[in-house]
Amino acid sequence: MNRTMMVLTLIAVAGACSTQRRGRLQERSPAHTPAQSASIYGDWILATSSDSTAFVGARIVELNLSPGRFNLTAHYTAQAPLVITGEAFADPSGGPLTLTPRTNSRQQSGGTDLVMPVGTPVSVIATAADNSMLFANSRGESIQPTSVWHRRAAAKAAGQSVDPKVAKP
Repeated sequence: MNRTMMVLTLIAVAGACSTQRRGRLQERSPAHTPAQSASIYGDWILATSSDSTAFVGARIVELNLSPGRFNLTAHYTAQAPLVITGEAFADPSGGPLTLTPRTNSRQQSGGTDLVMPVGTPVSVIATAADNSMLFANSRGESIQPTSVWHRRAAAKAAGQSVDPKVAKP
């Protein structure tokens, strides 16, 4: 009898604890939603062309990145846009993204202050999650983000200017 009473008490206590625990731990919606896409490919807008990038003073910097190619256009107030096109190679094992310019509008017009000279590969670590992408220098011991990019559609939805004709510095 004593043994039966002890077993019934343990069952009752275990049942009560599990009921209370279930009630406290249930969530209506998850606290964190994992990224739906980690693709670096698409149409991107540079979040800011501040001193930390090679595009200081640009009103807007656009990047179209697809497997095998890229097209980068930086729009400035007092000068013609800088247009750079070339090859893009992303190491599928998670290595750096290498952009090799094949055309550079400033180089073609005889400019001396060149961003991404033709034929000189630029390697960055590129990582994306949904509507944001970070570039970081691929050399060095610590990885510091060098630029932040937003998908064009998300930037527009967030109120960032994506039209080069009306973008402000």
